[in-house]
Amino acid sequence: MRLSAWALLVLTLVALAGSVQTQQIQSSYVDLALPGNWQAASQIAAAHYGSDIYFDPGTGALVQISGQAAC
Repeated sequence: MRLSAWALLVLTLVALAGSVQTQQIQSSYVDLALPGNWQAASQIAAAHYGSDIYFDPGTGALVQISGQAAC
């Protein structure tokens, strides 16, 4: 695929993402604005120490956010 086609695809995805309502996720590691209705998945997060896990019941999507040790 040509570079211009990739650029068009990326710009289209950014435009679509911008038109969808987003929700702010404030994790221990980073703050994100993602489309969806995100809830903390504490029952899953307990099994993954060192990670924050969020669940969107509308889509069934999971987001896992974890920190990385600095070298």
